[in-house]
Amino acid sequence: MPILIQSTQMAVSEKNHVSAVYAKNKLKELEISRSQYQVGNIYIGELETLLPNINAAFVKLHKLEKNGFIQLKSVLPVRLTQKNPTQTFEIKTNLIVQVVKEPTGAKGPTLTTNLAIIGDYLILLPFGEGIHISNKVHEQKEKHALKALFTLIKPLSVGLLITKEAYKMTEQELLAEFFTLKKYWSNICNKLKKSSATTLLTKKPDFIRKSIKHFYDKTTTKISIDTNRGVWKIYNLLITGIDKRRPDKLLLEYYDKNISLIKNFYLDGTIYSTLQPRVNLTAGGYIIIEKTEALTAIDVNSGSFSQTTTSRASLLWVNCEAATEIGRQLKLRNLGGIIVVDFIDMDYQRDQMTLLNHFNNVLKKDAADPKIIQLSEIGLVELTRRRQGQNIYDLFGNNCTKCNGLGQFFKFTDVRTAFNIQCVETRPIYCER
Repeated sequence: MPILIQSTQMAVSEKNHVSAVYAKNKLKELEISRSQYQVGNIYIGELETLLPNINAAFVKLHKLEKNGFIQLKSVLPVRLTQKNPTQTFEIKTNLIVQVVKEPTGAKGPTLTTNLAIIGDYLILLPFGEGIHISNKVHEQKEKHALKALFTLIKPLSVGLLITKEAYKMTEQELLAEFFTLKKYWSNICNKLKKSSATTLLTKKPDFIRKSIKHFYDKTTTKISIDTNRGVWKIYNLLITGIDKRRPDKLLLEYYDKNISLIKNFYLDGTIYSTLQPRVNLTAGGYIIIEKTEALTAIDVNSGSFSQTTTSRASLLWVNCEAATEIGRQLKLRNLGGIIVVDFIDMDYQRDQMTLLNHFNNVLKKDAADPKIIQLSEIGLVELTRRRQGQNIYDLFGNNCTKCNGLGQFFKFTDVRTAFNIQCVETRPIYCER
């Protein structure tokens, strides 16, 4: 039986690299980090294929994995002035590259050579120049103080970006992080001198630190973690302070090796249900989510909604509830790119604007910055959402044997196997093609 959760809680599985946020017994956020190529990783890559027609290239990062893709215009700014950048490269040339987008579907990771060493408050740009301050720092006096501080200590050979989180930090904290980032880059340079073949130059990102930074806030009352080391990591992070967020009352719960955090929170079952196209709404309606290579199509249906389906208020009610659930599903499934939503048709323009305003307010809470592009003439809402790594279909999907690869199918055992949970139950979902 899954446990009941009434307040805001976090469940973090360091063993499986899964973190989840619950509020009032409902999953609000889900992050699964299982890709070898994490955003921010720095590699020595080998130029394997040049594509002069599109001014791009493929870079080999690992002999057994997909090659990375890089636009040649992002390879060292000094080469942007040349008419034909491909002439400056040769096959088998080594490049130092950084992952800016994780692989999705059949595509490998997207790369750049404009490296960025990211900290909590600062971003070091090894091949950049100057000092740049986030536009979200509005006070001119504060901007001048920050720029003056780092002008005195920053080498001319590197650039620096000061984020909005630096605004309330002390000089000592900012300087400490600057020297930490500088030392981190020096260690990468030392590895670079010793390595000639394709290799990873940076360590894997700290999953717990990433989860706490993204999901923790002062409404969190409990964090469950499945490693003893993870308990101390969380304790140290919150006591030393990420953005000085010191909890007044917070319970840390440790799941030892005899208890599965994934199984106890029923995360395996939740992930399995998230793979299904149909999502039921509380009022009786439902939505259908279909992921394709080019875009994601979402259809809203009234279903068995108890109110009269011709009622103006009822249609608006169902559409607004669907908009709230769609915002939640976009985050849980990590859907990116172009998304088209077909809401139930409404005759009144005022109701359409009410729905769009509600949908826009829902999307504002999403860190992936989705944007509504337009409401088309036939009533379709078109939006875009920034891609953030692999979506849930990439992580757990399989080619469908019923339709020769036109769709996908999912098995509950596949989800449980991914988390090392033994289960003999098989419930495949085949595509309806």
